[in-house]
Amino acid sequence: MSNGRPRLTMKRRYELIPQMRAYEEMRVVWVPHLMNLYQPNFRSTVCNTDEYGFRYTYKDSRRLSYADFKAEPGPKGLLCGGSTAFGTGATDDRCSITSYLNRDPHMTWFNFGGMGQNSTQELMRHILFGPKVDQVILFTGVNNLMVHTLSYYFSEVYGAVFFQTAFELLNRVSTNPQYIRYLIGRAMSRVTETLSRMIPGYTDSTAFAGLPDFHDRYNQSLNILARDLDVWSALSAKSGFSLRFILQPILNWMPKNPSPEEEELLDIMEQVGFRRWEGQVRALADSYSQYREDTRQLCEERDILWSDCNELFPREGWLFCDRTHLTDRGQESAAEIITALIKTSV
Repeated sequence: MSNGRPRLTMKRRYELIPQMRAYEEMRVVWVPHLMNLYQPNFRSTVCNTDEYGFRYTYKDSRRLSYADFKAEPGPKGLLCGGSTAFGTGATDDRCSITSYLNRDPHMTWFNFGGMGQNSTQELMRHILFGPKVDQVILFTGVNNLMVHTLSYYFSEVYGAVFFQTAFELLNRVSTNPQYIRYLIGRAMSRVTETLSRMIPGYTDSTAFAGLPDFHDRYNQSLNILARDLDVWSALSAKSGFSLRFILQPILNWMPKNPSPEEEELLDIMEQVGFRRWEGQVRALADSYSQYREDTRQLCEERDILWSDCNELFPREGWLFCDRTHLTDRGQESAAEIITALIKTSV
């Protein structure tokens, strides 16, 4: 492949989905307990976050921060999850799943999603903020399956997080003032690159040297999810909010006819630096049926409502920016499905 081709294909990608530049420009910050969090007080024409890193949600024409949401009267709901719940791929804060859910005049929804979160981080965020709500939707699934089964660094207790490699590098440098001075104010990519040069014997391939046994990690990941769902169930019983787990839509988890735009975007991602990530996503495609059944059973055992968005998602149209993130129409479709599921369970 020539050096020029990736730049050309990425240029075409941004012609198709220019909004993705904003998401990819958001920097990662480290916070207690939650680990990695995407940039609080981020500003762009596409995505904006409040002081806690929550994406602004729109209700009618009003923009809601978390503080605004807490002050809202009437019934309230939260959409929890990773980047899909956060709305990565939407062209505007008004076009996220949660803002579309707020078309319902009888309920105020808020975006509690966070890019790169796994199930434990989703739970911890809720515990730390303790919002008083009537409904919680866990619109999630793929992050646990991906990062837990494919991360070189993993703990049966802690699992794994996105940017785990950078975190392990930070562990190695300890609290040497030379390193601390360098870390302050630097972007994660530069931190990882420079620290890898500082640490003797470390190479970029070290963190990816040999993938773990998929089935062992899969079962360990289910144990972590089961633990998190136990706590969610207890919180639901104590606080009185209804709880539903919705397995998020994945392009290669459903018999969808890819639109011309989706086909082109997937081809581009095959050619450029996303190839390794895309290969991981494809490697997990065969686990869909088993994962679907396992998550359903875990929820059923805990009296948590369960649904699979992959069964209900439209089969035509341009709905995906890649295999996991949704276009505006995809976000709207997800909101319509969630709204219908809530109405049928009332």
